[in-house]
Amino acid sequence: MAELVQRGDLGEILSISSAFTFQGKLSGNYRSQPELGGGALLDVGCYQAHLWLMLLGERLDFSLLGERLDFSVETVDVATGPTKIDLTTSAHVTLNESLRAEALCSFVMAPQQRIAVTGSAASMRTGEGEAFTLWKSESTLVVGETVERFAPDDAFALMVQDVSAAIEGGEHGIFPALSSLRSAEILDSIRTFGG
Repeated sequence: MAELVQRGDLGEILSISSAFTFQGKLSGNYRSQPELGGGALLDVGCYQAHLWLMLLGERLDFSLLGERLDFSVETVDVATGPTKIDLTTSAHVTLNESLRAEALCSFVMAPQQRIAVTGSAASMRTGEGEAFTLWKSESTLVVGETVERFAPDDAFALMVQDVSAAIEGGEHGIFPALSSLRSAEILDSIRTFGG
């Protein structure tokens, strides 16, 4: 998806919409404990913030100079649970002054993982399979009218391999380590705006 966007195949990117929701058992789970960073936004919103960074090719370095994603929060709707964590957060943001992005994160909604990107020349969306945590099943990407099929993979194994390579100081290919800090900055902005 990032290659298509960065190559310009979709034209100017107008919007990004994504969702990562599931019905979780939260009793006694760290996800329900605010002091441990619980809540839907921090648990599954990070996937969506990383998506924005990846699709738009933000350059990340310690000086944070160069191509930096402009980011402003427009609206945030939050539904909290008994432990005061967010069970559902819906956020609408503006990226680079004109691109609209929306993220939906939830522990209580029916399971869905989806990504849709609309450009001035074409659109793409995830089809079959999970968009963020593909677990050993086929997946598809729909670009315009074309459906591209991908063999089964294990997203969790890929994440562990990437983190291990980064710790060892070697090459890692999924995300630069600093994108996690930038993602946290974005999530903190959304959380602060949502109260």
